[in-house]
Amino acid sequence: MNTTIKAEKDRTFCIEHLKKLDLKHEYEVSIKRKIARRTISQNKMLWLWYGCIIEETGNRHLTPEDLHDYFLEKYAPRRCKNFFGEEAAVIVRSSKMDKIDFMKFLQDIQHDPASVGIILLYPEDESFLEFRESYSKYIR
Repeated sequence: MNTTIKAEKDRTFCIEHLKKLDLKHEYEVSIKRKIARRTISQNKMLWLWYGCIIEETGNRHLTPEDLHDYFLEKYAPRRCKNFFGEEAAVIVRSSKMDKIDFMKFLQDIQHDPASVGIILLYPEDESFLEFRESYSKYIR
């Protein structure tokens, strides 16, 4: 059984299901909190921003992937993992960030280009459609 619990009726259903299990057998049960991952539109905006940075700085030798690696190293959250008995802080890839971590990542990224006069726009900004059209070839 694999289900999502969003309401009391869902929790009750799961409890009733557990009560009916035949205890002659072993079962493995796992419960984890569902975390909303970053959205597709957030991700598209990120790659749009990378395009803007490349174009506006004139650093065409950089790729969007170069920028992505740079900003992940600089701003991405870290999670501790155990490797062969050693603890190590590992970068959380943007595809694994939740919406909150991803939004913080975007806000952090804005600082570097702003320091050289490049403004990265959000969809709610007045000039966003024109901004998007200018750098749309970078959207993934």
